[in-house]
Amino acid sequence: MATLHAFEFLAEPERHPPQPVNVLFGGEAFLIGEIWRALRTQVLGDDPEAVPHTSFEGAQCEWRELADELATAGLFGASGRRVVLLRDADSFLGREANRARLEDYATAAKGKNVLVLTASTWAANTRLYKIVDAGGLQVDCRPPTGKRKGEIDETAVARWLERWAPRRHGVKLGRGAASELLELVGPEIGLLDQDLAKLALYLEPGGTISGDMVREIIGGWRAKSAWDVVDAALEGRTADALLELERLSESGEHPIALLGQ
Repeated sequence: MATLHAFEFLAEPERHPPQPVNVLFGGEAFLIGEIWRALRTQVLGDDPEAVPHTSFEGAQCEWRELADELATAGLFGASGRRVVLLRDADSFLGREANRARLEDYATAAKGKNVLVLTASTWAANTRLYKIVDAGGLQVDCRPPTGKRKGEIDETAVARWLERWAPRRHGVKLGRGAASELLELVGPEIGLLDQDLAKLALYLEPGGTISGDMVREIIGGWRAKSAWDVVDAALEGRTADALLELERLSESGEHPIALLGQ
């Protein structure tokens, strides 16, 4: 029962079991998605289709609907538990009556059922934050920040990549590989995971990704500049130009930067 960062949760999800009220906050969709799946699996097992969960959108959800689901026992599975997801809870909590009712629920919640909220913002000076911090689980799903305000701590991201690669993709990151990835991709957590998945395809389970592999496989085509696209277009190789533009876009190059070139 605590507030922790997503990297800490994902390192050992089994050490952080779902509580009656769980909040995933911040703007990193990849981290929110991974933690939601981990929480759901801990309650429902590996086959979420076998034991349905219920989800609501914050803007359309009424407290009555949410309360009814939370008061209903699970009809399937040995645990008899139900998981209820409230997506984009900001607008739901923006209604004072809803916030007050959720505060009351979080204070007294002790049943088997599990409520998971996702929110873009989650202010630490609110009563609800303090209630969930004391008796529930809340996970900060923003990239870790450095000493300067708004600066992402790339050292912390690199350390997480080194732990994440074997846990999720079954491979190791060799010396300097994480730094190479960050230099090429930037601290975009979802894109970094995608590139780890690509690199893992080139190795046997338990293999090691080297810095050279990162430069060759990820950087090889990502390093192609927009000028190559222009050259292909001027030479009449439209298909080549469009293919290269698509690769640059999918690699995480910002559209404004491409347009400027």
